[in-house]
Formats: sequence, structure tokens, C-alpha cells
Amino acid sequence: MKNLVFVFITISCFCFSCKKLGFCKDQELGFDRVENNLDALRIGGYYYGDLIGSNPDNPGIYIFYQNGTFYYDVQRPLEDAQNGEIDLGGQDARLNAKTGWGVYMISGNNLEIQSWLPSKNCHEVQVEKGVIENDSVFVITQFYSTDDDEVKMVDAEFRFVPYFPKPDSVVSFIP
Repeated sequence: MKNLVFVFITISCFCFSCKKLGFCKDQELGFDRVENNLDALRIGGYYYGDLIGSNPDNPGIYIFYQNGTFYYDVQRPLEDAQNGEIDLGGQDARLNAKTGWGVYMISGNNLEIQSWLPSKNCHEVQVEKGVIENDSVFVITQFYSTDDDEVKMVDAEFRFVPYFPKPDSVVSFIP
């Protein structure tokens, strides 16, 4: 009988999300959302850059909101990202999933971003730290996942591109 229960649980984990079965829990962000009333970074658009340096022709898109929320959008072709020729639509799916969402904090010229990444059917938190060069450029110098805490040192520059209208930033999982 014990073997049958073990087999059932094992098969359930493979067929269903461990989160839905109550076997794992999304990690918590390390700080609360804080309204950004500073001029340290422009927020009327997005930033593009290649965090790990493996795909500079398809940088990731970072969106900062005045209400302190952050969103990582998928990688886009470099030329489109530089020229503001990307579509940040698909809002319904974005607003209903934690992946890519998080919070950010600016202290002096230091920037910290914490956002959710999918991991083992639950969400782990990725922490990125960097330095703000000016209101249109920042550099991420290190990042790590709270799942393994292995700090990765990088030199990833992100550049600003104006974009209007930005997608909505009000999500139920960031109070």
C-alpha cells in the first residue's frame, strides 16, 4: 500500500504542477514595492540589455514603473529594441502570471531588482544589483537566484528607449 501511495504522488508531480498539489511555494520578494519619486532613472519607456552576455543580438526588455513595480519582458531583436519598434502588448497574459514581475529599489546610484522566475513549477526570486550611470543607462554587476544563492558577476549595460503607452503595472500579487 505504501508503494502505491508513493507511486501515485510521484506520478502526480510529473503530471501536475507541484505548486497546485501544495508541495512547493513561491518565494517571497525581499522588500515591498516603494513608490519611485526620484529622477535617477527615466521610466517613460523601457531599457534593453543582455544580462548574461550570451545573446547580445536579442536583449531582454526591462520596464520600471513609478509605483515601484518591475517587469522583465522577453528578448527582442536588438535593432527593434534600439529603435523602439517592439510591441509590449499581450497584457492579459502578463497581468495574470508572476513570471517576470517584481519590485525595484533605488538608493543613491545603486539599483536592486527582485523578480520572479519559474523554477520547479514554483517561482524563485532573482536578485539583480547594479549601478545607475545616468538617467538613461544602468549596469547590472551581479545577480543570483534565491534558490541557490550563487552570485554571478556580470557587466551588463542597459539603455533607455522611450515607449508609449507602457503596459499596465497593477497586478494582484504585488500589493
